[in-house]
Amino acid sequence: LSDNKYSKVFHFSLQLIGNGVIATLVFSDAGNIGAVAGPLGWGVALMVAIAVTGGVSGCHANPAVSLAFATVGKLPWKKVMPYIFAQYAGAFVSAIVLFTVYLEAFYHFSGDLREIPPNASATAQIFATYAPEHVSNWTAFGDQVLGTMLLMMAVVAVTDPHNMAIPKGSYPLVIGLSLSAIIFAFPLNCGAPLNPARDLGPRVFTALAGWGSNVFR
Repeated sequence: LSDNKYSKVFHFSLQLIGNGVIATLVFSDAGNIGAVAGPLGWGVALMVAIAVTGGVSGCHANPAVSLAFATVGKLPWKKVMPYIFAQYAGAFVSAIVLFTVYLEAFYHFSGDLREIPPNASATAQIFATYAPEHVSNWTAFGDQVLGTMLLMMAVVAVTDPHNMAIPKGSYPLVIGLSLSAIIFAFPLNCGAPLNPARDLGPRVFTALAGWGSNVFR
């Protein structure tokens, strides 16, 4: 497979497992356990995605990562747009698959309703993140800049052979746990998506699948 196709597989598997964890928490009314299971689930999802495709695509599950690596010469610029397209496409397709697999669960949980938070029967948060009403756009923006910066620091430091010489076989686990740590620390403002493709791809799907344009408000 080409790098571009591996990037699609990477993001598809990351999104499908990560959002699948959120779906399980929503449909089972997990309550406070979600504060632990959610971050761990996304960390494990990233770990699996890196283990499956990281040796070919270089762990490019995030447009921010691809752009940052290109600016410092670690990724050819000609690969940036194909990678970003693959990331968004993988995320969008994963939303279709997740919705199909859990179609009966969606109808059991909320019938024909397709609601967004803070509605009690909301399910849109399975696919994308929604900030509370008291959080401003500027706060959400700063939150994501900080979270993405921490994630980039972790990825660059872990993969730098001159840092702690972490074995390549341990990259998936350490980077996955780094994502979990960031989500544990900064979930309150906007759910710590830390990834434009992870959030926008499935959000577009929800707009087309019955949740409507409110998913963008």
